[in-house]
Amino acid sequence: MNVCLQAVSKGWTLHALRSELQTTNSSGRAFFLPSLVYFAFLQSLDGYSMRVTDPNSDFAQTCGPEVGQTMDTSGTEQADKFARARTDGSQHFPVELVKREDIPTNIRWFPFMRGTDFHFFMSVRLVPVLPNADGCKKISDAESLAECTRLNTMALDALLQDLVPMYFAGTQRATIQILDGSIPAARMYNAIYDERTVPARYTDVMIEQFPDARSAVEHFGDLTHAIPNYDPSSVTEDEPIPGQKIRRITSAQNSRAFWISGSRLILVTFISGMPVDRFFIPQWLRRNPSTMGSLAP
Repeated sequence: MNVCLQAVSKGWTLHALRSELQTTNSSGRAFFLPSLVYFAFLQSLDGYSMRVTDPNSDFAQTCGPEVGQTMDTSGTEQADKFARARTDGSQHFPVELVKREDIPTNIRWFPFMRGTDFHFFMSVRLVPVLPNADGCKKISDAESLAECTRLNTMALDALLQDLVPMYFAGTQRATIQILDGSIPAARMYNAIYDERTVPARYTDVMIEQFPDARSAVEHFGDLTHAIPNYDPSSVTEDEPIPGQKIRRITSAQNSRAFWISGSRLILVTFISGMPVDRFFIPQWLRRNPSTMGSLAP
């Protein structure tokens, strides 16, 4: 792990008087030598900040003049970082250690921050990124269990709102199912959207997230396996948005659209000929732009 230790001065603004990066050894230990800290006018030593990040994940950060993890406007990390993280327990959430009294009390506090007392010897618990919070149940320590559950629930919620939001294009997400993808490290997200009409009309959105764009291209043909009675001769090419090429299948029962978007495969099925077809697809393309280029049907 990368371990960044910073000597903190509050002064007019919070900043680091000393910032040093170490990497843990094979036993998971890092050691920092003592040092002298020189103060400028109105500066004082107000404590320490330490952050531990996994160098193999997108959460990794190095030391710098700013103290603490970088916050975004919503108070959570970007959802695409969760999408790219391995969920087999081999990658870990970052953790920032601060003095207990420095934990923010407002609702926008940073979710990876943990209050602690700084000692000469410290043991830091790390929380793995898991497929869902149920994987935390085997943890016996109550505090670690609560943090693991909270972080993995937050990660899944952020990812779902990025891939399949609760409300979209006048519809509401009715169900969501998360499955293993067609290759290791790939995940499948299958959501049903309800237009809330009488009679009821639904849209099925299936998104398979791959580790990289190359894997998505290689498995594009697998997407047709999710289409009942797939007939290649019924496929046409369409361009609902200029430059956004997709493939369509239209039948008396329902219509479908599917395309590649970077490292994602998208399949949208309009059940019972949902009339918002022409409106719904451009909305999804704005969220997941097609990267197919010109493909033969």
